[in-house]
Parts: sequence; structure tokens; C-alpha cells
Amino acid sequence: MGAVITTQNTFNLNYNYAIAAGHNLNVDLDYGRFRNDDVLDQPNRYETPDGRLLRTADAYFDTPIDIDIYTGRLDYDFPLGQGAASAGAKYTRVKTDNTFLAYDGLSPVRDFRADRSNQFTYDETVYAAYLTYAGSFGERLSYSAGLRLEATRADSRLLELENNAVTTPIDSNYYSLFPNAGLTYQVDENHTLSLRYGRRINRPDYNVLNPLPRPAQRAQLRGR
Repeated sequence: MGAVITTQNTFNLNYNYAIAAGHNLNVDLDYGRFRNDDVLDQPNRYETPDGRLLRTADAYFDTPIDIDIYTGRLDYDFPLGQGAASAGAKYTRVKTDNTFLAYDGLSPVRDFRADRSNQFTYDETVYAAYLTYAGSFGERLSYSAGLRLEATRADSRLLELENNAVTTPIDSNYYSLFPNAGLTYQVDENHTLSLRYGRRINRPDYNVLNPLPRPAQRAQLRGR
């Protein structure tokens, strides 16, 4: 038997200012909080083929997840030459706190197993700046090009509750460039040809940044 209680709150503050013809400034500030309280009673019964009970190995798991997301973004659109340009900057910080608590027995009578429990924290900050430009050659052929620079810092810690020790700490600092370009040709009113290139990065979903028992622990759990 399990129970999941999920709480999610998001807040946004937006400011948009039309400076002049073709010039526009937009500011976005966002905050989001996700809280997931997940508890599970897991009764385990081992029986012979004829139904005779060999043993029981009941377990209880408490795995709360707490995620905070802070975002700030500034975008400025303006005409440039025969086309239009956009420039901007973005700040994102994600803090996650995930706990895996294991117990022997079912609620309300259970014994805490520190050797099978841990706490995982992850703190990621991304600074980004970009510049894009779009224009056209005549009425049928249009083009776009852009470049985004990202600086990322990620810090993760896995705390083993058995001995209160931090294991496998990971501190990452890296810079990445993400160019993009595209061509579009309007063949006629109903047909368009496009050619695009871009480089992207895929980051893990926050809900997969959860702690897991160590390999030895997983073997113990399977053999309970």
C-alpha cells in the first residue's frame, strides 16, 4: 500500500516594453517548487508451491522529493540592417533534494535501515547568452542564424546515512556553444522548402535525479 502527495507551485513576473518601432524589451522572472511525498508499505511473503509460508520480509519506503527552480530571462528584439535581430540572456538554477529511507516492517511498527538509506542533492546553475538574426533575399528566400553560449555548473552529493559520509561527489563546470542556421524557400502558396541546422543539449528530467541504493543494497533488497 502506498500514498503519494504532490504539491506544485509556480510564480511568474513579466515585464514587456515596446521602446520604439521594432524595438521590444521583455523580462521574465519565474519560480517553481515541486514537492512529492511518496511512502510505500511493501509486504513480502515467500511460500512453497503448495502454499506453505516460508518467511515474511515486509518493507517500508519513504522517498520525498523537493525541487526548486529559479529562472530569469531578458530578451531584446531590434531591427538590424535589412533584417531583425534578437539578443538575450538567461539564468536558471535548479536545486533538488531527494531522500531514500528504507525500513524493515510495515507501519506503524518498523525499524530504520540506515545501511539501505541515502540522501541525494543536486544543484545546477546555467548562465546563457544568445544572439540571432533573420532576413531575406527577395520575396521567396529567407534565412536565419544564431549562436548561444552556455556556462554550466553542477554539483551533486550522495550522503550515505549509515556512516554519514558523502560518496561520489560530482562537481562539473563546462562551457558549450550552440550554433543554429536555416534557409527557407517559398516555392508557391502551398509549398515550402526548409533546410536547418542546430546543436542542442538534452538534460535529464528532474524526476529521474533520484537516489538509488548502492549495488550491494539492491542485491540485498532483491534477496529479502
